[in-house]
Amino acid sequence: MKDPVFYSSMSSGPGSIINADRARHGHLRKQMSHGFSEKALRHQEHVIRQYGDLFIHRLDGLARDGRATVDIVSWFNYFTFDVMGDLVFGQSFGCLEGSKYHPWVKLIFDSVKVAAWVRCSKYWPLATPLTRRMIPSDLQQRRVEQRQMAKEKAAFRKAITEERDDLISGMLHPDSEVTHLEYQSSVETVIVAGSETTATLMSGATYYLLKNPDKMQKVVDEVRSTFSSAEDIDFVSVNKLPYLLACLNETLRVYPPVADGFPRNTGPREELICGKIVPPRTLVRQSQWATYHSPDNFTRPDEFLPERWIGEGKGFEKDRKEALQPFSVGPRNCLGRNLAFVEMRLLMALLLWNFDLELDAISNDWGKQSAFLLWEKPEMYVKIIPRQKAGA
Repeated sequence: MKDPVFYSSMSSGPGSIINADRARHGHLRKQMSHGFSEKALRHQEHVIRQYGDLFIHRLDGLARDGRATVDIVSWFNYFTFDVMGDLVFGQSFGCLEGSKYHPWVKLIFDSVKVAAWVRCSKYWPLATPLTRRMIPSDLQQRRVEQRQMAKEKAAFRKAITEERDDLISGMLHPDSEVTHLEYQSSVETVIVAGSETTATLMSGATYYLLKNPDKMQKVVDEVRSTFSSAEDIDFVSVNKLPYLLACLNETLRVYPPVADGFPRNTGPREELICGKIVPPRTLVRQSQWATYHSPDNFTRPDEFLPERWIGEGKGFEKDRKEALQPFSVGPRNCLGRNLAFVEMRLLMALLLWNFDLELDAISNDWGKQSAFLLWEKPEMYVKIIPRQKAGA
């Protein structure tokens, strides 16, 4: 079972889809599954595409105004949070339009870090009062504000009377049998999980491509030779870019958005795991970063080598590609996998088709980061140069 101590700090209430018990999780997932299906996402393609176009338009404007160096991490977050705001709450956060974070989005980043402290304190109950006192008071206050704002956003979506077919519409159906607490907690979970992690992956892909110019040139050539215009890039056509897809897979391996693992608990009885008896009430987990960087699973594990995913080059025959499971496996795997893939494929293709990129020297060591379950990403400064079209 999911470890109750760990997951109690993952959302604003016990009813979230991420920490519900097995039976209740199945019901909540059923209510949400339609919104995350391939069919539903194709129906929402125009929504996601409009934010992709706005992302390109805003960067193009900055480049032509002479402000060519941007923090690309922030811009990826602007895009993913605006998309999720629209698909969950019925309105974007206005990040792309205003070129800045919505107050709630900024609070989310602080809340993730505080949650790590809170999780640690719960495993040593006697030390909890002391541990809680070590958390800066301003961070604690921002966590409270974040959850209050989440409640307000969820209430806003619930008040929309017009018919919508979005990621959570199934939970609001009169016959859904979803409680208010389950709805409230799950909405907060979906926003964070569906925004921050996708932006992290695109940030990592940009960094590793810029640190490997030969890989960058190869993927740029693929994108620009496949499409005659940016309008040709859509959910279907991006699947014609095997090297871009390989780059995203390799980024998931070298820089998984969730660095550690989500722990399970053996509960009241012994369990047999990997041929060994594990005692009751024992935490077990599989660290993603450690798994993907193990030489037992991947050849030259610390190098960024997209070729391993498309059969190019030699030496990768013994790679255990099935070890790469960034979205987990089984009945509780990530519901947002399809959404994450279409967002990252579409936006990366649009970015590489429209701009040449250069990593600012100040961000050369961007990959050296701390993780609080999620990565604490610093700014990544990238020079964006509108590409010279043929005949221009």
